Amino acid sequence: MTLTAALIAGGESRRMGAEKALLPWDGKPLWQRQLETLRQLSPQHLIISAREAPAWCPPEMEVILDSPLARGPMAGLIAVLEQVKTTHVVILAVDMPHMTTEHLRKLVSIARPGCGVIPVCDDSMEPFGAVYPVEAIHVVRTNLPRNFSLNRLNETLIKDGWMREFPVDESDRTLYHNVNSPADIPAGR
Repeated sequence: MTLTAALIAGGESRRMGAEKALLPWDGKPLWQRQLETLRQLSPQHLIISAREAPAWCPPEMEVILDSPLARGPMAGLIAVLEQVKTTHVVILAVDMPHMTTEHLRKLVSIARPGCGVIPVCDDSMEPFGAVYPVEAIHVVRTNLPRNFSLNRLNETLIKDGWMREFPVDESDRTLYHNVNSPADIPAGR
């Protein structure tokens, strides 16, 4: 198995009122913190997925622009799966600052050839802290015309054997909390 790590940074940040990627977290902007988390996985490729090339993007980083075939979060996932050349891609949202490299490494270790891992917290799938097999793009394309829901897509991927569920322990659920509004940012961050 080979691995690409993708930072998903294409959201519009409407509830936040400011670009999430630039928010400070432990003395660094979120984008930098998340890239460091992904870099520690030692992937074959590290990319950024966004609607347009971000002004904050380091010059050496490859940016994959969202697919025009879809909207919302699905647009980034489709573009990444269509363009990467490895067998698997680990997806991390820019607004999930509690995620750790160790936890992502655990998910990668559970993935198998042709099968990824979708974390599940309280019956809710977490598509932006997951590992996808690149071959699943065929299922994504097939379901795209009738299905823009990532949850429904992941249900199909699980049913067809492309993904397997990973029940997240109670102690690890905070890793999947994202920051959507100013109230989600603790004082001092």
